Amino acid sequence: MDNPDLYKKSSDLRDDDHAQLLDEFAPTFNWRVDGKDSVMDVGCAGGNVTTEIVLPRLPTTFSRLMGVDVNEKMIDYANKCYKIPKVSFSTLDIGGDVSEFRQKNDPFDHIITFFCLHLVPDQKRAVQNIYDLLETNGDCFLHILADFSGFDIYKAMYPRWSEYMVNIDNFISPYYHRIDPVNMLKNHLKNAGFTQYTVVERRRIVAYHNIQEFIGAFKPIIPFFKHIPLERHSEFFDEFCKLAMEIRPDEGIQIEKFKASQNVNIFVSYKFVIAYARK
Repeated sequence: MDNPDLYKKSSDLRDDDHAQLLDEFAPTFNWRVDGKDSVMDVGCAGGNVTTEIVLPRLPTTFSRLMGVDVNEKMIDYANKCYKIPKVSFSTLDIGGDVSEFRQKNDPFDHIITFFCLHLVPDQKRAVQNIYDLLETNGDCFLHILADFSGFDIYKAMYPRWSEYMVNIDNFISPYYHRIDPVNMLKNHLKNAGFTQYTVVERRRIVAYHNIQEFIGAFKPIIPFFKHIPLERHSEFFDEFCKLAMEIRPDEGIQIEKFKASQNVNIFVSYKFVIAYARK
């Protein structure tokens, strides 16, 4: 997750999902009458989602769009690659102290976050920070990974690779294997001060038909490679792939890109909690 170019190349499936979700939920946003909306994209990584997914869906008269991420390398990349009027990128830990950031920046009309909030261990603080960064009557859209077959693989690999899988729980969603993740998130929203909110759960299963396609999609997002000696990278990912190929899909869920005729079908399952909330 520290290589912006590889991360961007691996993001096609995620980007399609983000675009569809934004098209679905954007009509419910509390858009300003004057069209001068300000928007924050939390967890923007290298900036491609901010500029290619979020930006085209804003009113042409929007006032500012800011992408924020805790990873300085990603923000440097975004600032270098995307020099667009009224669009900026800044380092921010949404799970940390945002008081200095708030002193330097006006509140936002809308805050959006895709596929990253699960990496914040303190969900209560993250949701509170989002509330505090919003303008009065502002709203937020949260797309959070709750369960992922990759988390199961991390757990299975941990006994043999524990010296390299540092702080493993920080990379596994706080909603992982919870009985009621929807209610968990509702409680965080309520406690933060949101008075209107809707939270839903959705599931996806995607099939990959060859190892190289699977590697290209997932190797850039596995957070442990920076701790593993280069000569053991192949060994680690070979084991990851082997375990992934043993996963069978749950019944009753449509499998995207499934082809029964293929010799290889690697099934990757996801469960998301998706929230829209208004301050």
